[in-house]
Amino acid sequence: MSELLDPQLMFDFSKRTLQDLQIASLDRAARHLKNAKAAWNEAVREEAMGLLAAYFIEHGPAILEAARGTVEVKSTLEFPKARSA
Repeated sequence: MSELLDPQLMFDFSKRTLQDLQIASLDRAARHLKNAKAAWNEAVREEAMGLLAAYFIEHGPAILEAARGTVEVKSTLEFPKARSA
């Protein structure tokens, strides 16, 4: 992490030095924000996985029981085969 410069020192910088400082600082800020976004997205995925696990802990047995009671459905309609030209 870069430390803030004393604003008084910046009066002694040339215009070119100030421009370089500006570009470098904005580039570092963009990289930090990109990393923060990636970390945020990962945290949201992990939280969702934890919530899903909690749901399955509470409701998993009922879901399995309901699934066992379902009937396998087979299609009674057959579609005609495509004709060769």
